[in-house]
Amino acid sequence: MKYIREFNEYEPDKSAVTSLEEYLDVRYEIRDYRGDKLILIDDKPYYLTGFMFNKGRLTDKIFYDITSEVKDLHEPSLRRAIKNWIDKYHKLNESVENFDIQFAMAKIKEHFDEMKVVEMFDEEILEWVDSDWEDDYESEYDWYVDHNNGEAQDSVINQIINWFRKEFDKILSIDEHSELFDAIKSEYDCLNY
Repeated sequence: MKYIREFNEYEPDKSAVTSLEEYLDVRYEIRDYRGDKLILIDDKPYYLTGFMFNKGRLTDKIFYDITSEVKDLHEPSLRRAIKNWIDKYHKLNESVENFDIQFAMAKIKEHFDEMKVVEMFDEEILEWVDSDWEDDYESEYDWYVDHNNGEAQDSVINQIINWFRKEFDKILSIDEHSELFDAIKSEYDCLNY
């Protein structure tokens, strides 16, 4: 593995960071211990989550563990890769354990921009329009506006919630589901009926 100092000496190189993150995934096996995630370095546990998590200590330990075996690594790229790798596991665990509406909405907005939601809504409207809509209306949308009870909006919101639950392996309580439903409804104009 060669990531020799071919880059700006003080700035991480994006491609090197990505490659190093992949290397960290291969090098360290993530283990579960009583609900926390940890890795072993020199047969000692270093926690990625939970009460025993210490980001600075873990970062330094991984850095010295790798540089003791692989020489001439670009230090800023390695340090950024380690930080990203730790954050990936630490934040994922936080998102699975506790429901955080801000986290949920941030992830939803990353994946579902306004245009994507409008497209989903437009497609869903077609499922709720009668076949004889052309008799009195110029478009399916016009018919839906006059005859709907929010069915298409509810369906799209539930599709988004189901994506979040699946993506983050989350089981929502009735209250959490309702809170997320209302937040999504408020966030996207086309769903706010």
